[in-house]
Amino acid sequence: MVRILLFFYVAIVLVFLGLMIGFGILDNPFGVFRIETWEHIINLTRG
Repeated sequence: MVRILLFFYVAIVLVFLGLMIGFGILDNPFGVFRIETWEHIINLTRG
């Protein structure tokens, strides 16, 4: 059970690190945590 929880914890941390690195190429890496960023992405995908 501990291995499963550890796996999910590490996976979540790596996802956020990947988002920060990917977004950091374009702008401030911590901008990925702003709600405006996600609203903009959702608006772009909905058309």
